[in-house]
Amino acid sequence: MMDDPAFTDDQLLEARIQDLDITDDIMFSYVMQDEMLCADLLRCLLPDVRISGVRRVPMEALDDTVAQQVDTVQSAAQMSIFPTPDTHSVRLDVFYNDGQSVLNVEMQTSAEASMPQRARYIQGSLDAFQLQRGRYYDELKPTYIIFICTFDPFGKRQYLYSFENVCVQLPELRLADGAYKLFFNTKGKNGNISLRLRELLKYFRNTKSYPVEQSGDDLICRIDGAVSQAKHSEEWRRNYMMLSLKFRDYEKRGFSQGVTQGIAQGIKQGIEQGIEQGIEQGIEQGITQGMEQGITQGMERGITQGASQAKSTIAVEMLKDGAPIADIVKYTGLSMADVLALKETACPS
Repeated sequence: MMDDPAFTDDQLLEARIQDLDITDDIMFSYVMQDEMLCADLLRCLLPDVRISGVRRVPMEALDDTVAQQVDTVQSAAQMSIFPTPDTHSVRLDVFYNDGQSVLNVEMQTSAEASMPQRARYIQGSLDAFQLQRGRYYDELKPTYIIFICTFDPFGKRQYLYSFENVCVQLPELRLADGAYKLFFNTKGKNGNISLRLRELLKYFRNTKSYPVEQSGDDLICRIDGAVSQAKHSEEWRRNYMMLSLKFRDYEKRGFSQGVTQGIAQGIKQGIEQGIEQGIEQGIEQGITQGMEQGITQGMERGITQGASQAKSTIAVEMLKDGAPIADIVKYTGLSMADVLALKETACPS
């Protein structure tokens, strides 16, 4: 049904909504708005971090005054959610019994070679966000970058790959900079993790065939129930369908641009590759192979560029419609700084 031209866009979107599960980035972000559920998930993922609770603070309240007020609250958190198909991101400032930490949790369903670089970028963004509040380097809070992957990101069959900065010459010497990156693998087979976390990863691996009710696990049951409830939420369905339609339009534009760029790049690569392989293999064969690679790469880049442009275009339209800054941040995934910059350039007062 998903590819049947006899169905309308609305019907296809409805079928897509019914097929969604917790591994969908928009769904994951929406479900994580349940503060108790979010805190319990973090406790399961990070058993060594004593998380007392999570409390959401509205996006429009993220100024220095409120930040200082939140800092005085024990066992609370400042949480900003970005539910867009492009960012996959749930950002949390989590306060726990013995201090404060910042977490970025993402659901990752496609293998990308740039994941380590993405983790590095997120790390820098979170650090910059903290220092914008006028703090010194020694006040930077420990940061956890967490990816829940429905594939094995490093091919070593580990349930968990955790990284922190250590000395190359003396691996036992840790930098102790408070920067931690964790990759959870739903297809893992090795490693010492709790039975509960193992079951949670098994659920994430295949939500449709996992025996939720028979498992008796409260966290899994609550997550699965929240997904079902979201599918029946008119507000969520409306927002999901609006974003899906807009992004589909821009993805089509990105696809078209990617094909054009890919053909040009493919011809160039094909000629170069054909020359390197020599007259024996032939320039024609090199061009064909290069074109295939170029089209593929061009399409991927075009789609990525189209999705990125889509966010800015949607934000500008929402600004023109007078939508609150907080809603624009929430539904596009742009940072507040980016939205304010767009407002200055595209919608001058």
